[in-house]
Amino acid sequence: MITACDFFTAEVFTPTGLITFYVLFFIQIGTRKVHIAGVTPHPNEEWMKQIARNLTMDVTVRNYPFLTGLPRRGESKSEG
Repeated sequence: MITACDFFTAEVFTPTGLITFYVLFFIQIGTRKVHIAGVTPHPNEEWMKQIARNLTMDVTVRNYPFLTGLPRRGESKSEG
């Protein structure tokens, strides 16, 4: 299964004015199923690191079965 990752923005009116939110999402190419990984008004390095930790900690518990092919801590990419 091929999965892609990207951002889109959503502008939201709040009591303090218009705020642009950045949405990180994954899409399964074959099914076009979209999974929202995170939303923030300030996508910085720390936020991206936390999203990566969340996704790789335990993808099955976090309902990201489309990422089960990712190597996890302690796993090797190749056999032997």
